[in-house]
Amino acid sequence: MGVVAGAIVPHAPVLSLEHHSDRLRTSVETVRSAVDSIDFGDCEVLVIASPHGRAAGVYSGVSGSLHGFGVHRSVRASSDLGLAGELARRWGHPVLEPPVDHGVTGALLLAGRLTERPVVAATFAATTGPGAPGEFDVVAKEAEALAVAITLIATGRRIGFLASAHTSAALSPAAPLLDRPDGHALEERVRAALESDLGELTRIQPEMWRAAGACGAGPVISFGALFAGRRADLLAYEAPAGVGYLVALGE
Repeated sequence: MGVVAGAIVPHAPVLSLEHHSDRLRTSVETVRSAVDSIDFGDCEVLVIASPHGRAAGVYSGVSGSLHGFGVHRSVRASSDLGLAGELARRWGHPVLEPPVDHGVTGALLLAGRLTERPVVAATFAATTGPGAPGEFDVVAKEAEALAVAITLIATGRRIGFLASAHTSAALSPAAPLLDRPDGHALEERVRAALESDLGELTRIQPEMWRAAGACGAGPVISFGALFAGRRADLLAYEAPAGVGYLVALGE
């Protein structure tokens, strides 16, 4: 029993579109195929962490859409209100009312059969984008605390963890932050951790995430804390628009 499997998946609304430009099509197909290959076996509950909340907390239910991004798709999954409340209490953050944010929605639309089990969705206050309420140093601490809380609620349960995350937003001239050395430096650090020790993800400094414009600091740090001492299988890595989309599996 416990947290028996985990994965990092992207949540970009563009990944949920039905039709793509030639520039994006191959990358989207690669990412979707990689996510489709993830199997959490007999996990009883899926806990997902998003970086795009209006505040940190745990949602009381799982429903939302990408309509605000021009993508006419929505998600609705069964949840466990009691477990959501327990996670919120142990994490020290409130229970939030749906709809869930696009970090949850986008990832679950890709996750397919992983959502056949109950889903509990946690979120960090967003650190990127206009008017983002979160701060990277605060989120980094909250991420490790969330990992502890998930471990505690996993007693007597088999839990799978899904980190909804993008890495750098500065990997090409087409990226939101254009092409920055800081962006490439973060990618190297993240990929090195995946290949050696996932615990190294918890030691990436908040300033490094900030300089790279990476929205996924919170979920990725939680993933690293939960699977410290182990390596991940990198199933896909794409950056068609200068933003890092990775799919990784840890067990």
